[in-house]
Amino acid sequence: MTSPSTTHVTTMVDVAPDEYSSPTCPLCHTTHSSLTREAVDAGASWICGRCGQRWNALRLLAVNSYAAWVARRG
Repeated sequence: MTSPSTTHVTTMVDVAPDEYSSPTCPLCHTTHSSLTREAVDAGASWICGRCGQRWNALRLLAVNSYAAWVARRG
């Protein structure tokens, strides 16, 4: 069993998606299977089918940056 001080926190920054992978909702981790990451980078947005949050590239970047900051501070 690992102690809390040695637990590794995986963020979306740790996983390098390719341009054809489907975007994933950072809140509930539901994958949007009919949208590519390339489309999101080009300006597309989507509403998560599970939690109803609207996501786009700018909002995903903000969530990723915050997750990386928390992981470094953690």
